[in-house]
This record gives sequence, structure tokens and C-alpha cells, in this order.
Amino acid sequence: MPMGSQSVVNHYLLINQKIGEAEPSSKSKTVMNNTSTIQERVIKTVTSEELLTILTNLKGMPFTGVTLRTEVKLSKKAIAELGGKLIKTARYVFATNRGYSRAVKLEMERQGLDSSEWVSQPLYEGSYHVSDSVIYYPKLDQYYVQFIFNKNSALTQTYTIEGKEVSKESIAQYLPNKTESLKQKLMGMESTIKTICPKIQNVIGVNVDGISYQVKDKVLSNQ
Repeated sequence: MPMGSQSVVNHYLLINQKIGEAEPSSKSKTVMNNTSTIQERVIKTVTSEELLTILTNLKGMPFTGVTLRTEVKLSKKAIAELGGKLIKTARYVFATNRGYSRAVKLEMERQGLDSSEWVSQPLYEGSYHVSDSVIYYPKLDQYYVQFIFNKNSALTQTYTIEGKEVSKESIAQYLPNKTESLKQKLMGMESTIKTICPKIQNVIGVNVDGISYQVKDKVLSNQ
């Protein structure tokens, strides 16, 4: 995959036609009861590269949900005491469709501030937006995806060791302290807008435009 230049978009357009050929789409069942009907949802299995193509070509941020899976960065001693690597799965539900700059301006207007001359600061160490939601970081030759929250967004997290779910309380002493990460620097923390910016490899599911994309080549990373 070519990296590090604006021509990446054209490259993804060339392989975009392959997305639907990897595996046939499936649909979830329609469930009916006395009060509501759950609409059928198309499920597509894709690779991380194909998901990056989709997000690169996407206009705006029409996400309704995303699932991330990462290995929690622990010491060798902690991993030994726990009996294996600690994996965190985070499921986010969103209720917004606007880019970061638009979200900042709306927040400024809500606070009674003039947003007419506001300009976003340059992204961290030469990183740049490939699309509304995708950020490329040349120093690490790595792509990140930006998701934005609003007051109606929700988050659920689960932890597993060797495939077995464990409670957060039982492993709390091993969890690293929160510090400013590279992902936070890439997000451009200029306001109170809450965002996340995971590596593309850590995104294992995205719901967008009525389609649930599920990634089959799950690559775990703790960066």
C-alpha cells in the first residue's frame, strides 16, 4: 500500500471496486413485536485496508457506531501475573454527523463566541487529513480515524484475557495511568470537543449509512 502522499486517495479508488468481492454481504434478521420493527441491516466483512478505502472516500462523519479492539500496554510482569495479554474491546455509539472543525465552531457559537475567523491549528508533526475522518501521520507511516462525540454518545468496554472476559475491577491495579497519547496529539485538542483517534488496525467494526462493516483481519496494537 503506498503511504505518505496525497495520491493515496486515488490508490484507494482503484481498489474500491474489490470491497464487495471479498465476501458476500449478509443481512441481519428483521425482528417484529407489538411496538416496533427493527430494520434489516447489511453486514459486510472487509479487511482493514478495504475499511480504510471506505473511510477515505466517505464525506462527513455519518457514523452511528464503532468497535475498537486493542491490547492494553502492560509490563511483562503484569502479563505473567494476569496469565496472558489483556485485550480491551470498546463499543461506541454516536449521534452526530459533523467534522471536527464544524463541531468546534458550533461549540464556540453555543458559548457565545465569534467563530467566523477561527482556523484549526496545524495537525501534530506534519500529519494531515486524507478525508474528513482519516488522518495520516507520516512519521510512523500510519493512518488514524477520527470520531466525534456529542452528549448522546455512549460507550461500553469489556476486557478479556486469553478469550475470557474479566471485570475492570479485577484488573484495575494493572491498568496504566492516563497520559497524553500520540492519538490525543493527533486529534488537535483545541476545545472541549470530545473525540477519539484510533489506529485503523484497531477498528474492528463501523456502522455507517445503514451498513455494518466488520473487519476480518484484526490486528491488535497498543499504540
